Amino acid sequence: MKTEIVVDGQKCVGCGKCAAICPKAIYEMVEGKAKPVKERAGECLYCKACELACPKKAIDVKQV
Repeated sequence: MKTEIVVDGQKCVGCGKCAAICPKAIYEMVEGKAKPVKERAGECLYCKACELACPKKAIDVKQV
């Protein structure tokens, strides 16, 4: 299955916790917000560590 990662830019406060915890380095901080890198998104392990680490619940990781 493929993984879809959605970051709600209005909720994201740019703390970087998702980028720090992701074992596959899927996130980059762009203009103060977390953004999944498309080239790496296919490597997502679906561990949901980023989703759990986000204090604002701005990340939704789902299998499609």
